[in-house]
Amino acid sequence: MDSEAIEANVVIESNDQYKSEPKAENHIWHNQDNINFYEGVTVEGLKQLAVKAGLTNACDVTALKSYWENADSVLDVGAAYGRVVKGLLSNGYKGKITAIERSHTFCHYLSEKFQDNITLLNIDSADYYTTQSHFDTILFLWSGLADYSVAEQPVIVKKLSQLLNRNGYLIIDTMPMNIKPLHTTQFASQSFSTQIKNETVYTYEAKTAEIRQYAQKCKLSFVELIHCKTDNGRMRWLYVLQRSLP
Repeated sequence: MDSEAIEANVVIESNDQYKSEPKAENHIWHNQDNINFYEGVTVEGLKQLAVKAGLTNACDVTALKSYWENADSVLDVGAAYGRVVKGLLSNGYKGKITAIERSHTFCHYLSEKFQDNITLLNIDSADYYTTQSHFDTILFLWSGLADYSVAEQPVIVKKLSQLLNRNGYLIIDTMPMNIKPLHTTQFASQSFSTQIKNETVYTYEAKTAEIRQYAQKCKLSFVELIHCKTDNGRMRWLYVLQRSLP
């Protein structure tokens, strides 16, 4: 989920609820600072956001079909209400799907909705590391990376890269650099914040050069950048990285 998720709480009745406050250039934040907000986002609210983002029909998942259709195993990082899972199943995927989601609310929903289709892990993606489970394709979509600070991003990319099978793909979504996340204040280069009631969401939108650097440090090959147009015409950038070493 990217910082557009500020619209996802259905109890918000008007834009007056948004309180964008500039932060100091040297303000330091971490992914853990966003937990309270995401625990409070409702399932229906996030579905409404997906409509606004043009992602309800999982056009990004469809655009990536060549990278997962023949995979024996797929990991969905930050599964939320199952948008990507549904997209995989709707497109005929028959392999094993593992979904990571730290929100208890979303995990409860996922377990009821997809209990026969997925292996569900109610943990933080940053804490998930095991030599017992590796995947052919890892999907880190809807700007999941942006929810991590600039210092944390290379760390989470490395952790996910270590879960790849040989020749496996790690696919990361970001927003194009010329698009500002909705209802946000830019308080530093590529950094945004929005306060709703008493909770603040922080995001960092990585540049292509940074994604390449993350890949290089993890010994991942940069395969391609896919420009994906969503159902409402908004653009998403999908970076395809591949592990070629054992």
